[in-house]
Amino acid sequence: MANIKTKHKKPLHPIQMHILSTLIKKIKASFGELRPNDVPTDQFTYHLKKL
Repeated sequence: MANIKTKHKKPLHPIQMHILSTLIKKIKASFGELRPNDVPTDQFTYHLKKL
């Protein structure tokens, strides 16, 4: 996977990378499709908002 970085040159969190890689493969995805099973909803929501 490409090394995607933010405008501040910080690497993205692995959860954020998962979200983006899912959306690259599938333009439209539900919350449940984006969230990894082992990640709590509140933690996932935080990273989704950061993106």
